Amino acid sequence: MPMTVLDKVAIGLMAPYAAGMLADPATTFKPIAPGMTDTPGKKRMVRMMGGMTSYIVASKFATKDADKKTKRKMNAVFGATILGFVPLIAQMDQEEDKAVKGMQMFNCASNIVMGGLHLKAAMQD
Repeated sequence: MPMTVLDKVAIGLMAPYAAGMLADPATTFKPIAPGMTDTPGKKRMVRMMGGMTSYIVASKFATKDADKKTKRKMNAVFGATILGFVPLIAQMDQEEDKAVKGMQMFNCASNIVMGGLHLKAAMQD
């Protein structure tokens, strides 16, 4: 079964985040959220999210030719993983870093939509 539009959108949305979060989150996020990586705890959280995001991207490529049953199972895993980002994103401190609010709202919304679409895809035959 070839890659779906949802697979391609997920890769396109998640791959840049994965690279930025794993490579050098302080440099990547300084222009948009300067305080996001200013403590060791925040930096670890961003790197953990980068690892989870990398998993999604790599798994999308690994299962691109999978059968329908496997794709459904993986979409359930992807949907749950993507929705798991929302509480992590919500931990960003808006009082400490004013630039975070817009990014936080966009990322929460996009993760809820992407997670929901993956769960919907998992429930379809």
